[in-house]
Amino acid sequence: MIKVVRCLNVGLYIHLIVAEVTPVFLLKHIIPVILLGIAVWLSFHIVSRQRFITYRLLNIPWFYVTMGLCLWFIAKNIEILYVLWLSFFSEISIADLLYLLGYVFFIIGLYRGIRFFSQVVKEVHSLKQKIKYAYIIPLLIGSLFLGTFLTNIKFILIENPIILILNILYFVLDLLLLMFSLEVSLIFYGGEVARGFIVLSLGLALLSLCELQYFLVGSWLFDILYMVSHVFITLGVYTYSESMPIF
Repeated sequence: MIKVVRCLNVGLYIHLIVAEVTPVFLLKHIIPVILLGIAVWLSFHIVSRQRFITYRLLNIPWFYVTMGLCLWFIAKNIEILYVLWLSFFSEISIADLLYLLGYVFFIIGLYRGIRFFSQVVKEVHSLKQKIKYAYIIPLLIGSLFLGTFLTNIKFILIENPIILILNILYFVLDLLLLMFSLEVSLIFYGGEVARGFIVLSLGLALLSLCELQYFLVGSWLFDILYMVSHVFITLGVYTYSESMPIF
C-alpha cells in the first residue's frame, strides 16, 4: 500500500511538472534540481570513501559540504512545489531557511578542510603568498555587485526590506563559498584535488553573479547563467570524486 501511495505521489509530481514546463521553469528549476541531485549522490560517494580513512563522520570536512548540498536540493524541490501547486513563486518561504542552512554547512565544511591544512600554508611562504590570490575574484565580483546596487539604489529601496536583506545575504554567502573554494584550489594547485575545486569555484562564481538579477531588469540570460552555474558545481563535485578524497 505504501509503495502504491509513493508511486501515485511521484506520478502526480511528474504530471504537474510536465504540465507547467516552460523554458524559464526548465532553466531555473528542473535542470538545477536534477544537477543538485547528482551532486548529492556523488558527495555521499565521496564521504563513504573518506570514512575508511577517518572512521568518524563528523571529522570529515566534505560531510558538511554534502549536508549543504542536501539542504539546497530539498530547498529547490520546495520551490518547485510552490510553483506547481500554488501557481506562484514565493519570494520568501521555508526554502530560504533551508538554503541559508545549506550555506552554513557548506562554509563549515570548506573552512574545516582549510583549517586542517592551515599549518602547512603557514610554514610554506610561497603558498601563503599564493593564497592571497583567492581574494581577487570575490573582490571583483563584490565591486560589480556594489556598483550595480548603487546605480539602481532608487529602485532597489522600493523593494521589501526583508527580501532586500535576504538577497544581499545570499550574495555575501556566495562570495564566502567562492573564497574558500579558491583557497582550496590554490593549496592543492597542480594536483588532482585542485581540478575539482577549480571547476567548483567557477560554478560558485557564476552563482554569485546570478544574484545581480535581483537588482537589474529581469533577463532570461540570468536563468541560463543560473543553470550553467549548477552544471559546473556538479561537474566540480564529480571531478573531485574521481580524485583521492583527502578533503
